[in-house]
Amino acid sequence: MAEVDARSVESSSVESSDEEPEQIGDNQDLPHTATLRLNLSSERAARIAMTTLAVDKEPSRSSAKRTFKIEDNYLIVDFASHDRKYLQKSIANLMEMCELVMSTLDLVDNKKWLNQPKSKEKGKDKKKR
Repeated sequence: MAEVDARSVESSSVESSDEEPEQIGDNQDLPHTATLRLNLSSERAARIAMTTLAVDKEPSRSSAKRTFKIEDNYLIVDFASHDRKYLQKSIANLMEMCELVMSTLDLVDNKKWLNQPKSKEKGKDKKKR
């Protein structure tokens, strides 16, 4: 991974657990770890995603912990957990929330709500499955 300058480390590293911050990679108490490196197209999008996703804390019964960092366009999330099941659930939850954040950013940035045709009849715009 590329080095991040000291200025961005202060504002870009976020812990999303209610417990004391700790280095996830160095912790022997949390044997299951994963790192996601998500390309979010711009540093702005990565920063918005990080601040939005960091608010969503892990449930108290979960042993999973997350740490967020930004490197250029990438949101890097380190996960650690006592249990593989909680690790898997934490990753799946983050990916769903990240998709929601990116969809919202796309909608706002491209002002898609302005381009949608208005329907006169209910149900006409529904897609057939």
